[in-house]
Amino acid sequence: MCADKIKKPAEAAKYFGIAVEKKYNLANAYIGLAGALKDQKKNDEYVATLKKALDENPGHKTLTRMYATYYVNQGVMALKGKKTEAAEEAFKQAVEIQPKNVNALNSLASLYYTRGAAALQTDAEKAKGDFKLAKDYLGKLIPLLSPAKPAQKKMQANAQTMLDFINSQLQ
Repeated sequence: MCADKIKKPAEAAKYFGIAVEKKYNLANAYIGLAGALKDQKKNDEYVATLKKALDENPGHKTLTRMYATYYVNQGVMALKGKKTEAAEEAFKQAVEIQPKNVNALNSLASLYYTRGAAALQTDAEKAKGDFKLAKDYLGKLIPLLSPAKPAQKKMQANAQTMLDFINSQLQ
């Protein structure tokens, strides 16, 4: 049985590291190594491993998704800590890594929408700028959403509601 399957992440990291060194089944070895590092809460090593893995396996779907998801999660944690600028940068990083990441696009659109709505009464120009940014991200997001997927159906409805409000404010 594999070390990662029996929840021994340190051992798993060791064996996946050997597989990476020997370039054996490289993408899967990197996925296993990254997973083991994540389980050990070694975030810096996790991110560095994913970056290196993508350098050696450009465009690999699973590695790309893992790397982008890391930044989406960092953005969510930053928002919970009321660190809007850090969240914005993390979500932008996720979009840079994976341009069609619906969670990152939705998060950026929501962030700018919320910021624009908050500024509406005190600074109309700032609100307008934030609404334009939100609209740009909504424009990228909405075509990617599928009403057949329950979570995306709700996201699509919310995105359309935001877009309708933004359009009413930008007239």
